[in-house]
Amino acid sequence: MDPLLIGLDGGATELKAHEVVPLFGGMYALGERRASRAWASDPRCAAFAPVPLDVQRSGAAALSAEERAAGDAWAELTVAALVELARDAGVREIEVGACFPGLKTADRRGIRVLRNGPRVPDLAERIERGLRGAGLRLVAPLGALASDGHCCGIGEEHATGGAFRGARDAYYLGGGTGLPEAFKLDGRVRSLDELVGVARKAWELELAPGLSFEQELAPARLNERWSRCAAQAQQRVFVEQAAEAGDADAIGLLARAGAVLAALCFERLTALRAAPAPRTLERIVFGQRLGEILAGAGGAHALAAFFEHLAAMIEGAGDAELARVWLTGGGLCSERIVLSRLRAAPALGAAVLAREHATT
Repeated sequence: MDPLLIGLDGGATELKAHEVVPLFGGMYALGERRASRAWASDPRCAAFAPVPLDVQRSGAAALSAEERAAGDAWAELTVAALVELARDAGVREIEVGACFPGLKTADRRGIRVLRNGPRVPDLAERIERGLRGAGLRLVAPLGALASDGHCCGIGEEHATGGAFRGARDAYYLGGGTGLPEAFKLDGRVRSLDELVGVARKAWELELAPGLSFEQELAPARLNERWSRCAAQAQQRVFVEQAAEAGDADAIGLLARAGAVLAALCFERLTALRAAPAPRTLERIVFGQRLGEILAGAGGAHALAAFFEHLAAMIEGAGDAELARVWLTGGGLCSERIVLSRLRAAPALGAAVLAREHATT
């Protein structure tokens, strides 16, 4: 029996493991099997508070006992999800690709800086050790832990019906706890780590002093903001659901998000136009939770504001080529905006990277 190909998407709140099926010509599809583990389900994670980012970046803070315990939980929960899928498929041999958030260690097999979780410098080694203890065999050692943004782009390129397919130059923006991003340039998917000096990451780009685009736009942050201003009866309702029901505050919050989203995308468009090898993006893809919000009736308020503000920014930029590609009939060319329904893009992309032996 062939080994089971699995993609891991280790988000800030949970671990998702998906069976991935190779098709033909570099195409892949999600299989029927999947498993997930919420980090907060383990008391060791629930009790841990991350070290401030600036302290992490300085390298001055050693791992505390609590952080080590939370790292143990991440590794053990990941192994448990992989074991569940393997048993479900009746196999003892698996092939795994993985993406996790945060800045990676020098060998890219661990996490050295992480905003919303524990640093786990030897995460890949711990997962491998746990799988051996469970009696599973890895076809190959875990490679570099990829970024979720890069894996989203790879997934959208290799999935049947993927939103990157057919485009030469495109930008992907997902959303959940953070804002995963990727570019496709000259027909090749690129992570933002490859574009230093051209495009800074959304969590590094400031909309205002002390406020990043990620803090303003990540769906988890939008809902935190909504819960603080919502009436008691609506605090458990997602902001887009409240907007769909006509709540004026929710509509206003989403309209503002649409305007901020336009500012981020305009920055991406103009940054590439000003790069040493200028390019004009032809497509923008919104995926994951962000794509779902924008595709719904409540998210239409955000999407309308996005279209209005991005069109105005492009028109005012005085760039004839950008206007030619992106404006039509006095407004934004809607065909260039794609709302992806491939929620598991990062897991699929991670599996593709493992199978194709690509590097991040």
